[in-house]
Amino acid sequence: MEVIRDLKKLYTINHNNEVVGFATNLKSFVAILNELEPNARNYDYYGREFGKKNIIEFKGETGKIYNLQKVFDR
Repeated sequence: MEVIRDLKKLYTINHNNEVVGFATNLKSFVAILNELEPNARNYDYYGREFGKKNIIEFKGETGKIYNLQKVFDR
């Protein structure tokens, strides 16, 4: 797999097997998620969870289920 040399991290927000948001840092990722679903948790929560696992299932207040994924971290 060829990777962009300066890319350090990549996070995606997936819904119905489609990427609906992505960011290259956790702060931007959480901001995008909060735009999609205002009931999303804060930066610290996702930092801890992504430290434990690469995929987090999240159900928004709209009823949509998202898979939050840390795709790349070097």
